Amino acid sequence: MNDFSRNLFRGSVCLLLPLLLFLACTVPSFSDDFPWGKPDGYVTDRAGMLSLGAKENISAMIADLESKTDAEIAVATMDHLDSGDIRSTAVSLFKQWGVGKKGKDNGILILLSKKERKVDIEIGYGMESVVTDGMAGEIIRNTMAPYFKTGDFDTGFYKAVEAIVVDIELSKGIPLKGGVQATPSEAPE
Repeated sequence: MNDFSRNLFRGSVCLLLPLLLFLACTVPSFSDDFPWGKPDGYVTDRAGMLSLGAKENISAMIADLESKTDAEIAVATMDHLDSGDIRSTAVSLFKQWGVGKKGKDNGILILLSKKERKVDIEIGYGMESVVTDGMAGEIIRNTMAPYFKTGDFDTGFYKAVEAIVVDIELSKGIPLKGGVQATPSEAPE
């Protein structure tokens, strides 16, 4: 190796080494607990927006649904989005937590970001024929938003989960509360 080649090599190493160190320090680690950790059960309220009673009522409704149908619903709140938008955050969280049964992809995640005032409902492929993206949008706009505007997050989340539970139970032919048997075309308003 001549002097020119040696100097070129040293110069390249001197430029690349700081760049590599910088990248190693700034690239986030995507370990199992980044950035949300494990869920706290059916309801993970990291933003502290729900009362204990609401968490218990929502969890009981979801547990009852899961025992009847095998479908899973997770509810999560966060203080703010670390990066990206609510949709990509919901997709990442849905995958990280593994919402739904393996091989069935029958989970649904409702995610709210407090600071950005954004909500998303992420639907597993196995549930898309039951709760469509259009239905999820209607639930956000017509069920959740009116309560959220008045600061009633307990009722907004409860009613959203209830609407999803009714859709799933109707699709499975499960009697609704009070023993009423309905088909999706006869769904109560």
